[in-house]
Amino acid sequence: MTKKYYCKDCGNKICRDTSVYGQGRCLKCAGKNRINKERYVDHFCKELNCNNKISYETWKTGGGRCKSCASLINKGKHNSPKTEFKKGQVAWNKKKNCKNYNWGRKKVLPKNYCKCGKEICYGSKRCQKCHLKFIYNSKPKCIGCGKQLTDYRSGRCHSCEGKKRWKNKKYRDKTLKATMQGRLIKPNKPEKLLTKLLNKWLKKEYKFVGDGKVILGGFNPDFINCNGQKKIIEHYGDYFHNLPNAKKRDKRRLKTYKSYGYKTLIVWEHELKKLDKLKEKVVAFNRRKTIC
Repeated sequence: MTKKYYCKDCGNKICRDTSVYGQGRCLKCAGKNRINKERYVDHFCKELNCNNKISYETWKTGGGRCKSCASLINKGKHNSPKTEFKKGQVAWNKKKNCKNYNWGRKKVLPKNYCKCGKEICYGSKRCQKCHLKFIYNSKPKCIGCGKQLTDYRSGRCHSCEGKKRWKNKKYRDKTLKATMQGRLIKPNKPEKLLTKLLNKWLKKEYKFVGDGKVILGGFNPDFINCNGQKKIIEHYGDYFHNLPNAKKRDKRRLKTYKSYGYKTLIVWEHELKKLDKLKEKVVAFNRRKTIC
């Protein structure tokens, strides 16, 4: 069974902690008892030189001091020997030759002028216009095109840096391969038909790589020989590959394949309608050593 606790004065039920804290009383009664104790005890002034006996009310209002000591403290004077001014001592703010104190006067600053002759505030080097010109001239310029650069570390702008990187074959092939594979390119209808025919006529000879698996000098071939022979088959559409820009690009394509040592066969879209002639052309290309 747990012990029950009750207040001495009022008899109300209390918990163990409050009984210990209030010495057997509730919080209300304990507070009253403490005030009564303070009221009927003798109180003396705090100051060392004074120590006069004072009433409870003066002790409470004066912060433990008598009226005379409390009035002196409010004026800025102290009776204690630590804080009391000695004879002949002057406060720091009342000295005549005090250099650190401003005495409420504003400091007069010298006038400052820009190189252009305009008056500017004290501490600044240039006016706003001269400062903008200084920033514009201090920025570095691109080596290739002469544009202003935001980044001080690089010697070229983004376009010139990209052109320089694109000249590197390894970087170009790597980026093209990644972009082509990211597009998820699938063969179109004529390319699907050509793959079926190649698998029928020449089994396991040519593989479709038009989705970016193989890149040679920035160009992606459609079909490549997978049995060790350096041979490529390109499928050209009748409309797009007859355009003037496409013709120039196809010439460069064939030159790059030749530089890598590949032989190329071009299959046009209209040739897929005459399968007999196309079969002869493809089989002959696979046998011959020269370009068809």
